[in-house]
Amino acid sequence: GVPDDDGDGIRDTPAGVSPYAKGRVCAEQFLGYDEVIAGSEFLERTYPRFLQVIRLDEAYDNPNYRSAGVPTLFGLDEDGNPQVLARERRPLYLFKVTDAQSPIPEADRLHFAYSLSIHGIERAGVEGGIRAMEDLITWAACEKIVETPTAHEVPTAGEVLRRSVIYFVPPNPDGWRRGEAGEGGVYYQRYNGNGVDLNRDWPTIGYTYRPYSPGSEPETKAYAEVLRRVRDATSGDRFAGGIDLH
Repeated sequence: GVPDDDGDGIRDTPAGVSPYAKGRVCAEQFLGYDEVIAGSEFLERTYPRFLQVIRLDEAYDNPNYRSAGVPTLFGLDEDGNPQVLARERRPLYLFKVTDAQSPIPEADRLHFAYSLSIHGIERAGVEGGIRAMEDLITWAACEKIVETPTAHEVPTAGEVLRRSVIYFVPPNPDGWRRGEAGEGGVYYQRYNGNGVDLNRDWPTIGYTYRPYSPGSEPETKAYAEVLRRVRDATSGDRFAGGIDLH
């Protein structure tokens, strides 16, 4: 460790190093890919009324609804056979949060989509988004309705989930997984397994990176198609809102 030369009880910072640098500590404490998937599935089993974990390739019977895949020297093909220069294509997920017992028809509820860390190296989006999802579900499941006079009516989590459907979207599993132990260290990547910045691949008004063809990547295609289906099934043919949490 770094010595405490001046005896003030605080380890001294080496020359040329920011006193705020945390090295690998924060990266190692972030939620991991497998942790989020396993934790969300546990949360779904515990509170099935409020959470549905949707694996796109299985839910929509489309094997292309997977990530581009991080290249590996040796691996397995999609049939489980050994392959040289393989791709580890990750499943793509949607976490659907709503009250399945709501008296409001699902098509009439307000629909929202939150994209979490489309750049795998920018960890705050998925870290905060998944924690918020957990808080919403556990609050809605555990709250007790108590009528308390207030100057302004404030909805509870349960009331919010009766009126809305919220999709939490982790859109870049390749960039996320690259930063985990056994996946190359703490070097999270901005890109997917094809080296494409997915934030530049969405066909949208505004800046799109010209060398890319919008909608070229499997992640973009899968989420665009599935979210379009969700939108088209709503009464107003629209999402009420969405947030891109880098």
